[in-house]
Amino acid sequence: MPKNNASAESNLQKLGQRLRHIIANSHPPKEVDIQAALGAVREEWAKEQEVQRQKKPALDLIKPQEREPEEPDDNR
Repeated sequence: MPKNNASAESNLQKLGQRLRHIIANSHPPKEVDIQAALGAVREEWAKEQEVQRQKKPALDLIKPQEREPEEPDDNR
């Protein structure tokens, strides 16, 4: 019986893959949809960058004596 269930599950997975492939080929994404998705991704990226920028202290605001010294560059 377990062998029969594994076979049935495998067949259902193959059927699902074929159906997704057929649907993707018969209904390709439109350029408008792609541009809308790209716009949403760009907006989210900009928000994340702004949050990271706000979390990071500006070096100009830190007093020189509080800054950690830069490590010497061995390539000089």
